[in-house]
Amino acid sequence: MAGRGHAGVGYANAPSTLTAATMTGHRSLASRAPAMDENKAARPATGTPFAHFPEKTVPAMDIFVTYERSWSIQDALEQHSALAEQREVLTEIGRNRLRVRHTQLSFAELEVEEALEAAKTMSGFDAGDAQRVLRIAGRLKAAVRDLRTASRMKQLEQGMVNKHLAQADAENEKARLEMCSIKEVIDDKSLVVALDDPPPPTPVDANGKPLKQRYRYCTNCKVGGHGQRFCEYFLERPDWRIYPNQEWFKDEKGNEYHCPLGKKLVDFADETHFSRIAMYLKGRAWLEEKTKVLDLAPGKMPDTYIIENGQWRGAVPPSDDQVTDLPWFVKEADRNWGTSIHVCAKPSACLNLVKPTGVYVVQPHIKDKDRDRM
Repeated sequence: MAGRGHAGVGYANAPSTLTAATMTGHRSLASRAPAMDENKAARPATGTPFAHFPEKTVPAMDIFVTYERSWSIQDALEQHSALAEQREVLTEIGRNRLRVRHTQLSFAELEVEEALEAAKTMSGFDAGDAQRVLRIAGRLKAAVRDLRTASRMKQLEQGMVNKHLAQADAENEKARLEMCSIKEVIDDKSLVVALDDPPPPTPVDANGKPLKQRYRYCTNCKVGGHGQRFCEYFLERPDWRIYPNQEWFKDEKGNEYHCPLGKKLVDFADETHFSRIAMYLKGRAWLEEKTKVLDLAPGKMPDTYIIENGQWRGAVPPSDDQVTDLPWFVKEADRNWGTSIHVCAKPSACLNLVKPTGVYVVQPHIKDKDRDRM
């Protein structure tokens, strides 16, 4: 597998073997293309429809693997191999399906010949028997109908096989172009290693002129948050390319951390140490501070109350007998991703949900006016 279908692209120190999981997936694909035994093909009875296959014998031509953007060399290699394997499996399945259709067509042609021969060799005595003539004519009519159906189904099958193989080729081409792009970017000598010290001098060419980057590069270091989304937005621009990631280190809990291949400094990475563009801005904490939003746009906020160090700060919510049965939400002011949300039935219960120290915002549930009208 490692030596097949990589479009002549070589990678220094790149893994050339597939993971066990990928190989298992390939064996699963291969198992969907069983060999056909033409010697065991049964001739269908006259009038048997040819439109459907016995799917236990001839599997469907389904595309199981489609191209997805790869952020590392290993991912690109595995995907390219899986797509190449899928193309081979689909070719075998298509060959088997066409073989069955061809056999069905041959049987239908043979049945027409036999029915026609029976009509031609009918004796004068038999020709006088109306029932016998009707049976022979009905057999010939059914055989001709089956022949038309078998011929049409063979043509449709050929079109379907060609369509699926063309789709598989298109997926393979995307993976091949991605491999070529990765090969091109890792050969760019203008990138330097990211260091804590002052950056090393800019690489120069044989004439002593500074090397210029061919493209702008972004790396998804899998930090989480919006890093991958920013990369995808940058890649919508024609002058941006993916620079592959690699494992940087593992912490004591076994968590993996990633960096650009060769620990290079790229134009954007969600691991700030390796990025020329800062993903996180100074003062960004204020954008996440929920009490700050209340100060900036009080008129656009729902009724909001603040708890600080276990006590109400400023306005106090109404008493329990003055509120509806809708729930109340208590949120820690500087926490996100739903990690510090509590729900209670009445405002008097809010103080029991907070820590002795810290700032919380409290909001009642907003009525759905459309639902209330219903």
